[in-house]
Amino acid sequence: MLISSLADVIKKESITAVVVGDSRNARGEDNSIMTKIKQFAEDIKRETGVMVHFEPEFYTSVEARRDTGKHLVDAEAATIILNSYITRTAQ
Repeated sequence: MLISSLADVIKKESITAVVVGDSRNARGEDNSIMTKIKQFAEDIKRETGVMVHFEPEFYTSVEARRDTGKHLVDAEAATIILNSYITRTAQ
């Protein structure tokens, strides 16, 4: 259901790429949720054909809480991840 809803938005908005957080532990290894994130990314790619890019999300939730308190932490963390990707890949 989620993937088909995302596919509809991707098609409607002519989105050509998706950025997802690359979630790792303090040692830089995949953390417990990364398996699900990788499957999610594969499902998006399979369903839509768009490229899916991974961007490190180390401590983005901590930074988001510092910036927003307890409100909208996930949205702020996603903003930080996307901004990091754009900054890193801008030419």
